Amino acid sequence: MIVSSIKRWTRKNIVLTLILVNVVMFIVVNVTSVIGDPMNVINSVALSGNILNVASRPWTVVTYMFTQWNFIHLLVNMLWLWMFGRLWHGLDGLRYMRFLMAYIVSGITAAIVFEVINVLMPSYGAGILVGSSGAVVGVIAYVTLKYPGYPVRLMFLGNMKLWVVALISVGLCLLSDISGNLAGGVAHLGGAIGGGIFGLIYKYNDRRREGRRKYYFGVRQEYSRMALHTRDRVLTPEQELDKILDKVKRTGYGGLTAHEQQRLYELSRNL
Repeated sequence: MIVSSIKRWTRKNIVLTLILVNVVMFIVVNVTSVIGDPMNVINSVALSGNILNVASRPWTVVTYMFTQWNFIHLLVNMLWLWMFGRLWHGLDGLRYMRFLMAYIVSGITAAIVFEVINVLMPSYGAGILVGSSGAVVGVIAYVTLKYPGYPVRLMFLGNMKLWVVALISVGLCLLSDISGNLAGGVAHLGGAIGGGIFGLIYKYNDRRREGRRKYYFGVRQEYSRMALHTRDRVLTPEQELDKILDKVKRTGYGGLTAHEQQRLYELSRNL
């Protein structure tokens, strides 16, 4: 009962669940850093720029995107996640797994780009990647590319289209990252690309599914209309007799209703 209740709550509040996981990870990392060696703690959850270290700690591909080292980093990322999560919940809130997958896929895409940068351009690389920025930026791209023209009302600025708000948001995130860590900034751009592609794929699939639904609904309506037209059509005596005789061939005379037997008698006499 408790487990099922937690699952239902998580599905209904997937955005808040992601925020809570990030907050819990922030508390755990900072508390354990005070108790133990901070470098051991951060290396156990952060994504290493050395692909060999990642192979020995594969869980860091996921844990890094839920871990913030400082409070300002946590606050900024969670504000972006909460804002675009609220927009998504109002537009597509029943499909909670899509939002979760957009977060995960974007984070993994950012991780892949980070590792590629470290291999191809080691002078621009970084030792570790930590933080949910790549995943959050990907979520912004995911929501925006599905609903680009959705109007958003901003305080002091009035109504703006969602794609404009997203462009400003992603730009601010990338500028703040690139200024301190070029590899991290490019990785977060990779997260945005991953989330955007994820959103476009689902947008295309939804449109195709809706098109099929409308097509089959139209076919059913046409068949119903044709059946109704055939049922209501007035038959000539010859056609009515042929129809009754066809039934006699299939079911025998005993398969006719009393009305059909009477009509067969009347038509046989008059034709």
